[in-house]
Order: sequence, then structure tokens, then C-alpha cells
Amino acid sequence: MQYAWLILLFFSAKAQTAQELFLQANQCYLNKDYTSALKLYDQISQKGPATWYNMGNCAYKNGNNLQALLYWSRAGKNSNERIMHDSALNRSALMNKLQTPLEKAHPLKSVHPLMVQILFFCAFSVFLVIIRILIQRKKIIILSLYGIFLGGVGFLTYAVYNQSQYSNALVMSNEAIVYAGPDDNYHQIETIPAGSTVLVLKPTKDWSKIKWHNHVGWIANNTIEVI
Repeated sequence: MQYAWLILLFFSAKAQTAQELFLQANQCYLNKDYTSALKLYDQISQKGPATWYNMGNCAYKNGNNLQALLYWSRAGKNSNERIMHDSALNRSALMNKLQTPLEKAHPLKSVHPLMVQILFFCAFSVFLVIIRILIQRKKIIILSLYGIFLGGVGFLTYAVYNQSQYSNALVMSNEAIVYAGPDDNYHQIETIPAGSTVLVLKPTKDWSKIKWHNHVGWIANNTIEVI
């Protein structure tokens, strides 16, 4: 019981410290000391959407457009509707300013894998219940259609799960070169402009296999930042 109280006090103090840093950073932001505010925000170990959003504002005020894009992109993940909307609006305006096309997110990226899995298991449970009735009544066509539907839900479950295993990354280099293999000795496939979003298929120590505009290749890790 004693250890439980110690753990509770530890996490309470940690949360208090994060809150204090957030408030101090907000005050620096109000005083237009964006550099100090950014440093304080960065010290928060577990950053939420509001912290990432404010960091994006600070980076933009300091003239660091790529860092602003990175932080606003992170703010848009698992956030409330307001932060998601404001982050997307800021990113879109900045991308237009940089004359860089805004990469559209994969439509399955916004679908939570757990919800699709629940849908699949519900459909499968119903299938087990009605399959006997359909067979007894010789409703083979209906049974076949339901089987096709169940297969479609299963494929969607696999697709969403597969998509959730990948991460998005923002190109932070002005000329990020995509190679045919994980080395600059391979031939160059294309050059991706700074601020573009790529899908990381297979990360390694120094290189990552990425997908961008239906092209697949390898890019150096020091040119991208995971969102």
C-alpha cells in the first residue's frame, strides 16, 4: 500500500511539473519570447496536441516553416476537433505559401483498427447465428451474398490494420532524394520537396523505405521526421 502512494505521488509531481512548464511557456508566448517558449514546451516529456500546436505557432513566429509544419502535423493526431481544424488550416496556408502540394492522407488512416475489428467480429457472430437458418431454408444466394459481405469486412479489417502499422513522416530537407535502394550509390528515382508528407513502409537505422505519390523508394533518415 505504501508503494502505491509513492507511485501516485511520483506521477502527480510529474504531471504538476508538465503543467508548470506549459504555463510558463504560454507566458513566454504572450510576451512574444517565442524562442524561450519553444524551449519550455520541448521540455515537456509527454506532449499533447495543445503543446504541439503551440510549438508550431512558436516555430512559425521564429520563421522556421518546416518545424512549424512538423509540429502542426503532430498536433492534428488524436486531437479534438478545434485543434485538428486549426492545425490543418495552418498547414494548408503554409504549404500554399511554400508552393508545396499538400499530401492527402490515406483514407484508411483515419479509421481506427479496433472499430473495424469490432465490426468484423459482430458480422461474423451474426453470420454464425443465421447460417443455420439460411441453410435450412436453402437460401443459398442470400448466404453467398452475406459471405461476400463478410469477406469484404475481413479485407477492410486487414487493410486498416496494415495501414496502421505504417507511420507518416515530413520531409525536412530542401532536396530529399529518393533512391532505388538504401544507399546513395543506387540510382536516383526522384526528389521530394520540403514539407511533403511520405508514408514510411520500412524504417532502418539510416534509411527508410517510403511511398510518395505511388512511387516507392528509399530516403535518408536525416531528411525526414516522423509525424
